[in-house]
Amino acid sequence: MSLLPQDWNLAQLRNACLSINLTDRNLLSNEVLPASSGRLVAERPEHWQTWLIGLGFITVISFSSIIGIALLPLLKGKFYDRTLTLFIGLGVGSLSGSAIFHLLPGAFDAHEGSVWKSWTAVAGIYLFYIIDRALTFFFELQARRRARNQIDPTAAFAQYANKHSHNHNDEKNENNEIANVAWMVIFGDALHNFIDGLSIGAAFVESLLAGISISIAVICEEVPHELGDVAILLKAGMTRLQAAKYNLLSALTCYAGFVLGVLLGDLSPQASSYVLALAGGLFLYISLAHIIPEMNEQFEQHIKQSISAGIETMCLQSAGVLIGLVIMFIMAHYGEKISIAQ
Repeated sequence: MSLLPQDWNLAQLRNACLSINLTDRNLLSNEVLPASSGRLVAERPEHWQTWLIGLGFITVISFSSIIGIALLPLLKGKFYDRTLTLFIGLGVGSLSGSAIFHLLPGAFDAHEGSVWKSWTAVAGIYLFYIIDRALTFFFELQARRRARNQIDPTAAFAQYANKHSHNHNDEKNENNEIANVAWMVIFGDALHNFIDGLSIGAAFVESLLAGISISIAVICEEVPHELGDVAILLKAGMTRLQAAKYNLLSALTCYAGFVLGVLLGDLSPQASSYVLALAGGLFLYISLAHIIPEMNEQFEQHIKQSISAGIETMCLQSAGVLIGLVIMFIMAHYGEKISIAQ
């Protein structure tokens, strides 16, 4: 007995098979994990949502330097120290929480190629280490060249013979040194902002909640980071307008990173997964290798002043770390509940 209608011809049979094939593909394209996993993965957002909401957050992050310049005169004394201490801890908690709860799980949702994605995460950690060391070598060589020029006997004799010229040259050397420090800060910011934009763009392609979570983590890290950078630039002799201008120029790389992250994510889900793994490694490196040593140094300085100051610093740092971790965990957990409800 035939299971097909008797009046079907070959063309109708072909169309029916094609329809079944398309249906199977649609089922496979929905990012649904097996029931044993206990969770569903959110569908990718529309293109206009990715670009509009993502660029909105990138703009907020880019203008955090302006916020830092505006807030700097208001934050003085103990209030400034306490605010900065809390936000430094918040940066550690939000960055590490973003990597653990969002970036790395997002990279490993698809189990195929998980070993290579693990290597990508490790490469992210080591890449930033290499960049840090390269910058250190470069500026150390610059400092040694300046030191050799200062102790040159001919130059020293000429400076001694003409005291007025000596003072004038000292001012020029000092200005050059200030310029080098400023360029180091600006270049580091530009590189950091590009990586932030890359990770945010790849995350927004995967899901809106992941992109928003990582954007919040970057904002929490950027506020104390920009406050510190602005303080360095102002101390180096820049005006507030100059500091704002150079910070905005370095922030443009965040837009470039975002565009590249979105394009890579649209090109292939696998490319997006590798970007998320790389960003996860970078976020872990920044939080563990950069910010935690800064927290330790801050605690050691305060504990030398008094025991109560050390305890207060430790409590503020711990509160910031805990708040950042809890925010990232709640957003990851809440995002899964939204997907299941849908």
